[in-house]
Amino acid sequence: MRRLATLIPNAGSSGLALVRIAGVQAPLTQWRIAYGSPYCSAKDLIADEVTRLAAGKPIRWWPVDSERGVFTALGSGKANLGVVRSATVDSLTAAMPHTWQIVARTGPAPAWDLVASPAITREQGAQVRDDLATLPKQALTAAGFREITAQP
Repeated sequence: MRRLATLIPNAGSSGLALVRIAGVQAPLTQWRIAYGSPYCSAKDLIADEVTRLAAGKPIRWWPVDSERGVFTALGSGKANLGVVRSATVDSLTAAMPHTWQIVARTGPAPAWDLVASPAITREQGAQVRDDLATLPKQALTAAGFREITAQP
């Protein structure tokens, strides 16, 4: 993988959120938790809090390919809880109130590396970096980041 940029989170941002669909009345007898496997540390960062909240109920972790995969798993009923970036669920909640319930939050928001396949050309990598440099500040803030640092 080739690192293209590092995204620095907004100061004071929470890192991860454990979420479920708001208004679901069914009790959690088994915790089926989808998490974005590209952020493998997501499971580790929130596992202790999940264990405490589950209070002995069975927990099944389900790795999916992305945050979108987490929301898809929740919507399809394959998972009843999901782990996503707090900034993601905060922006979705602002746009669609009463859709998501935040069960727990944990940790400070980490910096995220934007990586690309080593197969992309140097010119393509340079184009991505140029595009990132032109992102409006408000778009970054809404996504939970305060700055992007391009990597050589």
